[in-house]
Amino acid sequence: MDTSDSSDWEEVQGMDEGVADLDQPSTSSVQFTIGEPVKKKCGEPTVEDIIRREINRNKRELRLDQHKVHLLCFAAHAVYINQICNRPLIKAMVLSHLPMNLSRLAKSWSNNDFSNVLNWFHCSFAVDNKKSADNIVSRISNRKVADKKELVIAFVSLLRCMGALARIVMVLRPITFKLCKNELVNPEDLKPKTVNESANHKPSVEEST
Repeated sequence: MDTSDSSDWEEVQGMDEGVADLDQPSTSSVQFTIGEPVKKKCGEPTVEDIIRREINRNKRELRLDQHKVHLLCFAAHAVYINQICNRPLIKAMVLSHLPMNLSRLAKSWSNNDFSNVLNWFHCSFAVDNKKSADNIVSRISNRKVADKKELVIAFVSLLRCMGALARIVMVLRPITFKLCKNELVNPEDLKPKTVNESANHKPSVEEST
């Protein structure tokens, strides 16, 4: 009986010691290892740089497409003007005003003959800037064209009727395909503005007296 009592007492005593150890503060230290921040490699683009380059690339592609379309429109307009000069009705209308002494020059041309035709045309046709509902054929019949473009059409048609190899020379000036610096996105445009900078850009309201 004594032996069993002593063993039971020892077990209870061991449990009491374990409980007492939980109440005491632990002297062991806890260590945390924090890694160093990842440094950006030299020359590696940031997110702002990638966004800025993508925006500028899209702007350059859009401007190039606008340049091509504008150039095609000018070329199509030049072809249209050339077709107008070859219309039989316009040729016949211009040729009907030509004097007989000049109409015989269709087979042979010289500098003096060309000067005579040019002087006659300059004195016979005039530019009337007044808006009119008449078409180009009616205006040529009245020898009063709407603008200088119609004057050139009438003269080229006349020369082609007389057998001259006349061409229309047009200057095509489409929009440039290069963007200016102020049209591109700069690195400063993507930086977030501070409170002081945003306050400086607020419009000031002046009290009217």
